[in-house]
Amino acid sequence: MDDHRRDVRSRGGELNASAYEHRKRQIDEFLKSGVHQSYPWYVVGPDGITPLTWLRQRLIEATSDRIGR
Repeated sequence: MDDHRRDVRSRGGELNASAYEHRKRQIDEFLKSGVHQSYPWYVVGPDGITPLTWLRQRLIEATSDRIGR
């Protein structure tokens, strides 16, 4: 199994040193990519839906479900 798929947590639930470094590199690459700044334009589904539109729809649905109960 790939290194990043292995259970890399200690008994206390903390990442071991190797897993921590791997995760740190993933986060650094994500931040350097700039994609986190592109949410208003990044397409995540059919019909050109963006993450912000998707989240808005989910929040409206969740609110409607709670109000309708």
